[in-house]
Amino acid sequence: MSNTAISGCAIWHSAKRGWRGNCRSPGLTAAEKTNIERRKVYYDQLAALPEAERDAVYRERFDEIDTNHDGTLDVQERAAWREKQRENYRQQAAGRTQPAGAQR
Repeated sequence: MSNTAISGCAIWHSAKRGWRGNCRSPGLTAAEKTNIERRKVYYDQLAALPEAERDAVYRERFDEIDTNHDGTLDVQERAAWREKQRENYRQQAAGRTQPAGAQR
């Protein structure tokens, strides 16, 4: 079983029940609730894929992260991927906060 949590809100996976979530913590901000719901949608989409297709998605992502294609992810590759993802998230957040009609 794998878990991810944000301030009392958790998403977890079990082989028997699939992806499950609990976002009922009264201490969650609206942004945290939105974030966790967005993550659950992502995991639900992955879970709905046929196993071979889901495996292909993971292999493609691994190949993208493994920039030297040695079959392992080293510290530098993980750090570079993490920074790339952070930049993607920053851009997405900036796009959500721009007023309607604003140029991007």
